[in-house]
Amino acid sequence: MDLGRLQSTVGQHIIGAAIANDVLALLVLGVIVNANTSQAAWPDVTLAAGASVLKVLIFMAAVLLSARLIKRAVAAMPELHRRRQSVVGGLRVKEPLFAVTLTVVVVFAALADALGLHFVVGAFFGALLLSRELLGSENFEQVRTTASAVTMGFLAPLFFASIGLEFDASALSGLSLPAVILTVAFAGKILAGRLGGWLAGMGPAESWALGIGLNGRGIMELVVARIGLSSGLIGADLFSVLVLMGVTTTIVTPLLLGRAFRAVDRERGEPAQGNRPAV
Repeated sequence: MDLGRLQSTVGQHIIGAAIANDVLALLVLGVIVNANTSQAAWPDVTLAAGASVLKVLIFMAAVLLSARLIKRAVAAMPELHRRRQSVVGGLRVKEPLFAVTLTVVVVFAALADALGLHFVVGAFFGALLLSRELLGSENFEQVRTTASAVTMGFLAPLFFASIGLEFDASALSGLSLPAVILTVAFAGKILAGRLGGWLAGMGPAESWALGIGLNGRGIMELVVARIGLSSGLIGADLFSVLVLMGVTTTIVTPLLLGRAFRAVDRERGEPAQGNRPAV
């Protein structure tokens, strides 16, 4: 987003692949946490995995049904769609549109949690239904601005502060484990993106940009690491190494991604855009 490439082909591929990766990671984590708490044998783990997949399918069916109902409702009531601003303005609360948006997100998060999935999955798909087309451009920007202010001004600092309090610097005294994890983290994402881009018919520069973009691990990986620590799956030492990995990839990725997008412009024969490093 900061580089101005969110709506580009590579940017959309990065977002799409990252979403699929996060959803699958949370699904696998849920199965592992269930097996760890119940001390289940492998047959039980397999059964739990099948049940988790079924829950994912039920949840996705609910999301798709909601999306279809919303689309039909908007198409059937164009007048209401045009008057949404006045309808919302008539509510006697300060931020009615944001309140309605938050309610939708919380409902889907609760549904995901009730099915045994992580609430983050439900929150994401609930927000995905609230598109610019549904809310209108002006309302969409209002909700986005308010959500960004609440998140970046209040929630994100608390989350990262809690991560920092649990970080153990002494766990980094040995260099072998951090070096191995950092190497696998960088190589796994970048090379996988390069291979996936090639299979999708993307050019070499676009494929490298895809892999570099996927390498950033600022939020979701830290959430997964925090769940693993609280569930007893990993110890404080491994948790600290994973936090180091998340911070390192977050710092390095914007610097590499700017160069990668300039290479994409050269590959396409387009004038380079004025990219600025993300912060």
